Amino acid sequence: MRQRLLLGEAPCAPCFLRHCPADFRFIQSISLEHVVRAALDVLAQNP
Repeated sequence: MRQRLLLGEAPCAPCFLRHCPADFRFIQSISLEHVVRAALDVLAQNP
């Protein structure tokens, strides 16, 4: 599988809206380190 779902944390989650009507705290709560780690993991599993 060449994809990974990263979940952030926000008091309003999960709202299931396609566009955030407030701000982007859910996305902003996902750290760059978490994204890089997940990307490297996906690449290592699928050469």
